[in-house]
Amino acid sequence: MKKRTLLTKLLSAALVAGLVFSAPNTALASVKTFPDVTQKMTSSLYWYKDIKDASKVLATEAQIKKLNKAIIAADGTNVTDLKKVSSTVDGKALNEALAASTKADIEYFGEKKYDVNGDQVTASYYNSMLTNTQSKDTSTHPVSYGIAVNRTVLRCFPTDKAILDDPGDNDFDNLYVTALRVNEPVVIQSVSADQKFYYAKSSCYTGWAPVEDIAVCSDRETWLDAWDHSGKELLVICGSKVRTEASNTDPDTADRLLTMGTTLEIVDKSDYPKLISNRTPYNNYVVYLPVRRADGSFDKQPALISQHYNVHEGYLPLTQKNVTDILFEKLGDTYGWGGMLESQDCSGYIRDVYSCFGLNLSRNTTWQTASPVKKYSLAGLSSEAKKQIIKNLPVGSSLFFPGHEMAYLGHVKDKYYVISSASSIMNPKKDGERQRTRCVAINTLDIKRANGNTWLESLTYATIPFAGTTNSLYNKSFVGKGFAKALDTTQLNKLSSKGKKLTVNWGATDETSAIEGYQIQYTSGDDFSTAKTIKVKKKERSYCTISGFTRGDTIKVRIRNYLTIDGKKYYSKWSKTKTHILR
Repeated sequence: MKKRTLLTKLLSAALVAGLVFSAPNTALASVKTFPDVTQKMTSSLYWYKDIKDASKVLATEAQIKKLNKAIIAADGTNVTDLKKVSSTVDGKALNEALAASTKADIEYFGEKKYDVNGDQVTASYYNSMLTNTQSKDTSTHPVSYGIAVNRTVLRCFPTDKAILDDPGDNDFDNLYVTALRVNEPVVIQSVSADQKFYYAKSSCYTGWAPVEDIAVCSDRETWLDAWDHSGKELLVICGSKVRTEASNTDPDTADRLLTMGTTLEIVDKSDYPKLISNRTPYNNYVVYLPVRRADGSFDKQPALISQHYNVHEGYLPLTQKNVTDILFEKLGDTYGWGGMLESQDCSGYIRDVYSCFGLNLSRNTTWQTASPVKKYSLAGLSSEAKKQIIKNLPVGSSLFFPGHEMAYLGHVKDKYYVISSASSIMNPKKDGERQRTRCVAINTLDIKRANGNTWLESLTYATIPFAGTTNSLYNKSFVGKGFAKALDTTQLNKLSSKGKKLTVNWGATDETSAIEGYQIQYTSGDDFSTAKTIKVKKKERSYCTISGFTRGDTIKVRIRNYLTIDGKKYYSKWSKTKTHILR
């Protein structure tokens, strides 16, 4: 009996070893990662396994709805409540506005742009686009209500042509502005001169959508019924890409691409037809899918989505675990400027992730930083001070520098990790060489930009996208110990006097800096125990004049800066003391 048991164990061990060594091509070691990123880090579990209460709900459905309204109401977010868009439009005025904005865009693009053949774009190339913006209907007319039937994009101009920065780089077309998901509502305000594009307003952007990708509803009520749902009657697409089931019987609903954040109405079981796509819907979700009839009008038909996909009945609970899991759904996906290539750019990626929780963020980085959420200015702070703030952020918080956004994952020792959809970096192995990354990837903040600065050095803002300004979740002790000591010290440049007045000069602070102002102390004593203090609240100021001295006085001066985080004021270390004798 013992011999048989031992033999069994040996055979089992050999079998396991055989399984391990028989499939070397599937080993994760063959997947390339950034420096300091291990294969264990490519699992979402790695980043929340040690977080206490990782499954705690950080924003309820009611709080998210309230935040969505606040984002709409806030200046600079450019998020629209489509239900409140005017039901009519002045065609003549809109044509004039489109001509003006198109001319401004053409001027912005400039001359050194290229088409898909690598030829430089000509004036006639631009003019054809400008002419096509002008609708034939110049009357004041009702808007139309549309639903996206395909995953598509809004374009800057009504054209299929491209405007490229780099000849031959057809994967970065400047005319793409944002993606539209299947079943996403739009308000159609105009149609191009060639009748091939709708000028459509979505909740986050207005641009030109191909007519064949939009179905026009017969009335506003039908339009609302297509998308205005909540709770478990919604199926939310949480995976990067999902497809409806294939069928030759129902080609209108078969094999349709659904991307992250798409929401569809779940068909009640009592409303199921006997067969759906020529089959009984076992182990499938049955949803209503928007369909465009031959005449361009809207219809909805049942479609099947296999239960193995990452989908959820209703919006996901907003927890650190769920946010991290969704972030990693797109790991390795292609970078898609403006939503091209069936993918997303940096801000579109973050927007897609939070849409799975019912949160409707702004389209681009600048607009997102205008959102009424917990926001921390990082510009002008030392790298160590930035780390003191960042390491207290919850997983999934957004970090920004001009032109890029990333999601914070956590820190390992003194390395700070983020995940983002990035277009380019400086080659980690060859300083000074720009590297085209074009994917969703994990990296540390030590990575350098093409300009030579690290991502950490470049950071200007951090936000907690799901925490409104009135949310008490992150109100206390946000920064770590030693934060004040990590602040950069303001240096005194020069002391000068004229008569009984002393002028103090220091290094000016950039207007984007988190620093709010300065404290200046001065004394005629041996130390600062009896010093007087004045405050300069304008951070852009670089000098102040103090009166009330007597010629011959010897004055000692020092300066420090300050900023406020979550209601608490923090001061940097004092500068070195300078001494001046009034002559």
